Amino acid sequence: MRVAIKSIAQSFVLGVALITGQGLAHDGHAVPVPTASKSGTQIQTAGLAFWDTLNAAQRASLAYAFKGPEAADYWSASRNDAADTLGLRLSELSQDQRKLVDDLLIASTSSQGFFKIRAAMQHERSPDVHRIAIFGSPQSGDFWSFSLNGPHLRYNVMVLNGHMVLMPVFYSVAAPTEDDTPLPQEFMRGYELMNSLTPDQQSAAVVASSVPEAKPYRFEQQGISGDQLRPDQRSLMWKLIVEYVANSDFDFAADHFERIHSGGWQNLYFMWMGPTDGTGPVIYRVSGPSILIEFAAMRAGSDEAFHPHVLIRDPNNAHGANWLVHHISQHH
Repeated sequence: MRVAIKSIAQSFVLGVALITGQGLAHDGHAVPVPTASKSGTQIQTAGLAFWDTLNAAQRASLAYAFKGPEAADYWSASRNDAADTLGLRLSELSQDQRKLVDDLLIASTSSQGFFKIRAAMQHERSPDVHRIAIFGSPQSGDFWSFSLNGPHLRYNVMVLNGHMVLMPVFYSVAAPTEDDTPLPQEFMRGYELMNSLTPDQQSAAVVASSVPEAKPYRFEQQGISGDQLRPDQRSLMWKLIVEYVANSDFDFAADHFERIHSGGWQNLYFMWMGPTDGTGPVIYRVSGPSILIEFAAMRAGSDEAFHPHVLIRDPNNAHGANWLVHHISQHH
C-alpha cells in the first residue's frame, strides 16, 4: 500500500519535473512538501525503527563510525573488495527486521526504484549474499547513512540534517532468463536517443566502435552536448535522465531535476561506446555538473544474454559532501 500511494504522488511530481526540469510549482511559487512526507524524515523514522530492534551483537556487526565524505571509499562500500564483508547479512535478521529494511528502501525510492533494487537482489544466484551496514547512528539525527550491498548492488543513502542524499548507486541483473527483459527502459531510452541522431551527431556521440576490454573509470565528459541536439532530441535525452533520477523518492528527485536543469544543456553530454544496432555490448553515458549515468550491457563468459549494469551518482555532491559542508558551516 505504501508503495502504491507513493507511486501516485511520484507520477504527479515527475510529470511537472519532466516538463520544466524543476519541482512542483503553483502560481509561480514553490509548494512546500510537508515535513512528515519528506524523504529525509521518512528515512530517519524508518532508520530509528530498524535500529531499535537490533540486539548488541547485530549492532556490533553492522554499525561503523561515520567517516564523512573524505573516507567515502570506506564507508560507502562502493568498492568491490569491501562489500563482501561489510555489514550484517540480511539472512541474519528476523523477518520483521527484514521488513524494516524494506521500509528504508521504500522511504528513499519511488515505486519503480524500489522494484529495480528488489530485482537486483532477487536475481542473484545465491540468496545469502546481501548485507546492510549503518554508518553513524539514526539516533544522532544530524548525519548517518546506510548501505545495502551485494555482488550486483551498491545502494548508498545518507541523511544530513534532514536532507536525503542518494549517491552513488550501482545495480545490475545477474542472471536474466530467456523470459526476462531486465531494465527494459534503460535499454530502450538509450537506443531511442542514439537512433534519433543524424550521422554527424552520431560521429560526435560515439567515441569507440566497440567496448574496450578494460572499462575506463575516469568519468570525463565525452560525446555530444545537449546544445547540439534538436528540441525533440533534447526531449529524448531528458526522458533518459528521468528514467534514472525517478528511481529516487519524489522530493529528492524533484530537487535533483532542478539542479540538472540549471546546469544548462551545453554542459550535458551523451556518449556511446559499441555498435549502435544492438549486436554487441555497449556502454552509454550521460554526464553533467550534477549527474553521471553510466549504462553497460555486457556479456558474461559464454553467456549470450546481455547483462545490464547501471551506475548513478552526482559529481557535484559526491557522498553528500556539499550538504555536509553546508551543515558544518551553519551548525558547528
